[in-house]
Amino acid sequence: MMSPKSGLLYAHDLIEAVWNGTRGAMPRSGTRVPNAESNVLLFAGAALGAGAGVLSACWRKRQASADLARAGLFGGAVGLGAGAAWMSRRQARTAARQVLRNISAVRDAHWLAGHPIDYA
Repeated sequence: MMSPKSGLLYAHDLIEAVWNGTRGAMPRSGTRVPNAESNVLLFAGAALGAGAGVLSACWRKRQASADLARAGLFGGAVGLGAGAAWMSRRQARTAARQVLRNISAVRDAHWLAGHPIDYA
């Protein structure tokens, strides 16, 4: 049976593996210069989301201008978030791979500590 202290150390090692995996996937320069293509993608998503929000508010029976504005702002925020998520998908994939690799290494080390292999 695993002692509480070793369980906490194992959890700490797992959390550290996740942290190091996500940190390792960050760009090295620290600054990212936006280009025209990324701006178009972000603002197109925001515009599509705002349009969808306004259209959804128009289909309701009560059409107050405040409701239209709220729906447009909410749709724009969702569209902007979707555009940002789409643009960062490669970095997220790299981070996920690194995290899984680190977690696998920690789990293997933990298993080997409990089940030593004797090459006698």
